[in-house]
Amino acid sequence: MSTSRERPAAVVVPLWRNKNFQLLWSGTAFTLFANEMGVVAFPLVILGLTDSPALAGLYGAVQLAASVLVGIPAGAWVDRHDRRRLLLCAEALKATVLLLVAAALLTGRAQVWMLLAGAAVMGAAAPFAGASRMLMVRKAVPPQQLTSALTQDEVRGNTVSLAGPSVAGYTYGFGAGVPIVVAGALSGLALLLASLVDRSLGRIDPGAPRDAAGPAAGLRILWGNPVLRLGTVFAAASNLAIAPLILIVVFILQQQDAPPLVIGATSAGLAVGGLLGTLLVKPMQRIFRPGVLLLVVGTFTTILIAALSVVRGPWVMAVVLALIGVGGPTVRILVDILIFRQVSDEQRGRTVTAFMTVLGTGSALGVLVSGLLLELAPWVAVGGLAALLLVAMFVGYASPAIRRADWPEEV
Repeated sequence: MSTSRERPAAVVVPLWRNKNFQLLWSGTAFTLFANEMGVVAFPLVILGLTDSPALAGLYGAVQLAASVLVGIPAGAWVDRHDRRRLLLCAEALKATVLLLVAAALLTGRAQVWMLLAGAAVMGAAAPFAGASRMLMVRKAVPPQQLTSALTQDEVRGNTVSLAGPSVAGYTYGFGAGVPIVVAGALSGLALLLASLVDRSLGRIDPGAPRDAAGPAAGLRILWGNPVLRLGTVFAAASNLAIAPLILIVVFILQQQDAPPLVIGATSAGLAVGGLLGTLLVKPMQRIFRPGVLLLVVGTFTTILIAALSVVRGPWVMAVVLALIGVGGPTVRILVDILIFRQVSDEQRGRTVTAFMTVLGTGSALGVLVSGLLLELAPWVAVGGLAALLLVAMFVGYASPAIRRADWPEEV
């Protein structure tokens, strides 16, 4: 007779009772809210100081460039060092920069170079924070709950995208430094919540093999596997096409003399669609294979982007943007399933930051090219984006690897 006893299966607690997930989720909500406020507040501050749209646009370009340049080496650090500690350092750096800039504004000592330097520092910190937080969530949440956790992330992200810019615009009315103070306080709360997460989530598994590959290993991983390669190409093309849409819609509506309130409400359509899209993630996964679902969403997105060249009126445009946004949560969770879950933990940090770098580069190119094409005509810019995404769709439809890709068991 055996004296050993069978161990009971580990009880999987609901996500709302998972302390570490809720701390990470709430902390990310605060830091994203600060980011969304900064997207509006910093350009407004620079315009107030200089009356130069070019310098106001330079803020976002500097921040994005810093993230792209640091992204690849940041992945190697995240794979080899305590992720909780890296997250705390990145959040502390961001909160410090925001509060220093706010102090300079409130005392009347702010200069443009200070704001641009802050953009560079926060942009450089972003890949460390983003990759560390993403990998810690994977330790905090069992595999069978990961898709639900990511769906909650999508709800949070789209809600913040709706609220953040409005709060920034409202608080700016009380003084140029006020929205920056609020953003700094939110970053401080994110830092506090990150400090309460269990230390074990940040530690690298001592039994995991130590990968000797360099920082560029993430790019090689993405390129070496057909599914990962094509998934990355599609995501980059999709990001390139969608990132400039707000700019294009704002330009079109300004030409039609639409009031600012109407322009803001129209632009919010993308985030509203994203919120609605979170309800479709699970049903769509039950109906389609992942690769087929990627192609279906991409095809409809291409058609909807092309439709922006012919529709008229702000509310019709808002509906089209909302329909485009509906596919966003599905695509982002698909990317996680097709790419990030297929990579071992010791290389996942580099893969995540490599992917984020590719997407960031695509966004920058999309905004740049669209700005140039808008000089010709709005329909030229919209048509160019739709054509680019159409090429990515043809590549995907021609790939048996994408069409045959299947869901992992835990999904």
